[in-house]
Amino acid sequence: MVLVIGAFSRVDKLSRSNNHERILLWTSSYHMWKDHKIIGIGLANWKVAYEKEYILPEVKEHDLTMPHNVFMIFLSQTGIIGILDYFIF
Repeated sequence: MVLVIGAFSRVDKLSRSNNHERILLWTSSYHMWKDHKIIGIGLANWKVAYEKEYILPEVKEHDLTMPHNVFMIFLSQTGIIGILDYFIF
């Protein structure tokens, strides 16, 4: 995970300035999934969980409703069961 974030931080310097913010959101989503691996946090609960427990101090935008990545929001909301269903579908 650290290598992936490190690689994205290098790309961030070459591209848009908001990429670092997205990496922080993806990191928060990953932590949500790690704490709720099997069934996730539940559909439409990302914002509540993010604001309550998973917001990182470096994040500039605090009132977001999703991490701007379909895979990460789906993984954090539905867990392993939802991702397996997604890939089967």
